[in-house]
Amino acid sequence: MSISSITDLFDSAADEGAGMSQASVGLMVNNLNANTMLGAQGASADDLAGDQVTLFVEIIDKSGSMGVVQDTVIHAYNEQVRALKASKMADSILMSTWTFSTRSELLHGYLPLDSVPDLSRAVYSPDDLTALYDAILDAFTSVVAYAQTLIDAGIQVKVVVVVLTDGQNNASRHSAAAVATIAADLLKKEYYTLALVAFGVDGLDIAREIGFPTANVMDEDTDASSIRRALGTISSSVIRTSQTLVGAQGSQSFFS
Repeated sequence: MSISSITDLFDSAADEGAGMSQASVGLMVNNLNANTMLGAQGASADDLAGDQVTLFVEIIDKSGSMGVVQDTVIHAYNEQVRALKASKMADSILMSTWTFSTRSELLHGYLPLDSVPDLSRAVYSPDDLTALYDAILDAFTSVVAYAQTLIDAGIQVKVVVVVLTDGQNNASRHSAAAVATIAADLLKKEYYTLALVAFGVDGLDIAREIGFPTANVMDEDTDASSIRRALGTISSSVIRTSQTLVGAQGSQSFFS
């Protein structure tokens, strides 16, 4: 997929009812790079089981402070994916995973759950600082483009973006305001859900900075049982969202 073709997808997203603003489109165009372009790829419309799909984007903090719970995160993530695979909605969910420390890293684009690889120490090795804003903006850039390819192909799409972090941003090139600009446009679309899980920090403060709904914030401690509980709740919430009508997911907290 070329830069020009992705830019065309952003323009299509702007032309939709309650479309993306030119400010958001400009931010995403300027954020196109090898990582975000690769993140905009996934299963084709012809490969899907039906004409409806839920895109689940998980963005996981792997800054140095997460090192003490490295194995817990790995285990909880793999259990989460197994729970999604076992659900009746498994065939209608595609998943993409990002991690971030000083920079964001795409683990995989939009894959059927059976193709999602296990998390391991090789790819989840916490270190360095927290480029929270950059990671979210990268994920936004990719999901808007990929979702639009499916929409243009006649697929009904729901998008769930969940961020997990144990700290405030301290390393991003982009600002909280840039993230909030795009978040505001996404939330105008009835098919986007944005949620935040904060481990050991005030998630409400972070959510307000980046424009995420405060109703979709989960505050947990940074310990093994809390992390396992949080990722288990996320999988249940994704399954429930995949079963709802477009727009209905906005009527209650994502985690309720």
